[in-house]
Amino acid sequence: MPPQVSPHDDPPFSRWAVALAVGLTVPFWWILWLGGGLIGGDIYSYSMPQKVFLADALARNEIPLWNPLVGAGYPVLAESQTGALYPLHLVLYRLLEVQTAWTAVLLTHYIAAFLAMVWCARRLGLQ
Repeated sequence: MPPQVSPHDDPPFSRWAVALAVGLTVPFWWILWLGGGLIGGDIYSYSMPQKVFLADALARNEIPLWNPLVGAGYPVLAESQTGALYPLHLVLYRLLEVQTAWTAVLLTHYIAAFLAMVWCARRLGLQ
């Protein structure tokens, strides 16, 4: 069994881990930090219209249930890419411009994944 981390040790999400998590997004995702976006594939032809539809509905204080703008329409709550009830989306797509909100969600996920990796490594007894 791996050694347990003592409560007197550094907390699993100490300042160095957060700083490293944020810092590593800069060389790999610098274009996002400068206001750019992702290109290619379905990102702008499929995903971006969904995000705009969600942001427009949230601006009207509505939770979108059906998107009639694509094909014959589809249930928004069942469409995973829209993430209509995802807490970060509910906040960021209401407060920020769509591309900025999308970028903030993406970077937040990378930072959270890094911090989860640090937590897991510490739980396994790695230093």
